[in-house]
Amino acid sequence: MKNYLAEAIDLTGDRYINPVPAVYDNGLHNRSVGKITSISIHHDAEFRPHDYDTVARIKAEAGAHYKRLGPGLQYHAVIDNVGQIFYTRPFTTWLYSVGSSENVTTLAIKLDGYLHNDNKNLGQDPTKEQYEALGQLLIELCENHPEFPATYPDVRPHLDFGATACCGNRFAPWVLAIQSKADVLRVPPSARYDWPTYQPESQVAPAPSAQPTPPASTPAPPVPTPPLTPPSPTPAQQSHDYSAENNGLLKKLLALVQGLVDKLTSVFK
Repeated sequence: MKNYLAEAIDLTGDRYINPVPAVYDNGLHNRSVGKITSISIHHDAEFRPHDYDTVARIKAEAGAHYKRLGPGLQYHAVIDNVGQIFYTRPFTTWLYSVGSSENVTTLAIKLDGYLHNDNKNLGQDPTKEQYEALGQLLIELCENHPEFPATYPDVRPHLDFGATACCGNRFAPWVLAIQSKADVLRVPPSARYDWPTYQPESQVAPAPSAQPTPPASTPAPPVPTPPLTPPSPTPAQQSHDYSAENNGLLKKLLALVQGLVDKLTSVFK
């Protein structure tokens, strides 16, 4: 699993998202972290696209909160669709996050998305990245911050604080079931990665090296060349045949004699 905490981004230096605490409501929103007795889980009830600018979304929501609730974003942390964790407000600042007196004692975490089925059935589920990142963040808060008393059974959906549908009926049952570390690590089997290529196990494996050239086979031993058979000699190259030569001479003499006979015969006619 990816280590989402290691890549968390701190936006508390952005004075629009996080107004300076000293001037935020005359400092009346300051608190000791020892007062944190619960962790409230929210959704922003806005459709979550596959690809978007998270910081722009956070600032737009902060703008809406300025108009309705108070300066700055009213969540201490935000988790987007790829599991990126953003710290947006200091834990020492209490916010208008649950609409009750428990605002002062809760730490608010919000997931991007419309995690609720309404009469239009347009709800979304948290991405697998969001489940994994939230689980890691809750383990960090519940086990590594002894300075505040909130722990696993104190993780509650917003609707557990008052009359609201937040954090959505597709997600709230999972939050309500949290009682231990094992529960925050329990990702529903139906959850899917929105960007699986961002996961370590999904990184492109190195291209396989070219297939090694098979070793050349041992050359076959040379086949001995048979000795050349000399071609049959032409008539001019034949070895001498004296009987053939004598026959030839005899034929020439007979032809000569026949020629003389013919001449004599022609004279005496």
